[in-house]
Amino acid sequence: MTADEVIELAKHNTPLPDDATLSEGLLYKSMRLTYAAFHEGEITKEQGSQERKQAVKLFDKYQLYEKAYRNNAERGKAIGKL
Repeated sequence: MTADEVIELAKHNTPLPDDATLSEGLLYKSMRLTYAAFHEGEITKEQGSQERKQAVKLFDKYQLYEKAYRNNAERGKAIGKL
């Protein structure tokens, strides 16, 4: 899923799919808390926007880590079959 797709689910309180990745789950939880804080008046729209930018930046970073892990795991399986 893309960051925008995850954020849209969080915005509408729609559950994540069962096969969501760790990075998707973290972004979802972060945005749910951000939206809740905004609706409770605890943060401003500008603060929420800043939190979203930070969360998406971390999401992108974690997505790269997950991809690298999957690639290394696949290589390890391939080497084990030699």
